[in-house]
Amino acid sequence: MRARFQCVLSYMDSTLPEPVQFVGEVEGRLDFSHIQQAEDAKLPYDLIFVPDGMDEPVYFDMQSRNDEYNHRVRATRKFVSWY
Repeated sequence: MRARFQCVLSYMDSTLPEPVQFVGEVEGRLDFSHIQQAEDAKLPYDLIFVPDGMDEPVYFDMQSRNDEYNHRVRATRKFVSWY
């Protein structure tokens, strides 16, 4: 099953006529085969979401690749670059 995680970060101040939005997306698929393997997952989707380019859920390689496949980080990087 295909899936997409998306974060929209908006910024507004008195100099702007409307908020500026920064979208971070990660596409992939859902795989429920690992759902029982870890009890300490902070976010449940970490156990079921397999980003495109990976063979298993982000949870199993979170330390080294979490930022690379994180929709929030992608949106924040776009904001920082703009700001």
